[in-house]
Amino acid sequence: MKVLFVCTGNTCRSPMAESILRDEAKKKNKDIEVSSAGIFAIDGDRASEEARKAMKSRGGLSNHKSRFLSKELMDWADLILVMTRSHKRNLLTRYPQMNDKVYLLYDYASGEDIDVDDPFGGPAEVYEVVRSQLEEAIEKILDRMD
Repeated sequence: MKVLFVCTGNTCRSPMAESILRDEAKKKNKDIEVSSAGIFAIDGDRASEEARKAMKSRGGLSNHKSRFLSKELMDWADLILVMTRSHKRNLLTRYPQMNDKVYLLYDYASGEDIDVDDPFGGPAEVYEVVRSQLEEAIEKILDRMD
């Protein structure tokens, strides 16, 4: 399975989710390829400083480089998980043919219509809350993949 996480700038939420899923899938011996991108990302940006700090206990994001979401990347993915309803609307407006593989993260994880809010510019505590939300949702997603 190939999973793509999408957020706005690919410097906070989606790289955090990518790293968490990669680590957890490896621990559980699941054959999952993971990537991330941003709807408005600038190729090559580093993960935000606070995102790197929030992920330090999980190995960090020091090597992450942001990338713009392309149609080729969407074609690559079997499952595309977005952070907000507006991300989903944006993608499906541009690529309606992707409807069968684009899901709101929490909706896919647990059937809840909940956004993962953008922590960009917020204090460290906000990033830690987002990391915890992502960990919880990804654990549920991995359970679904059994």
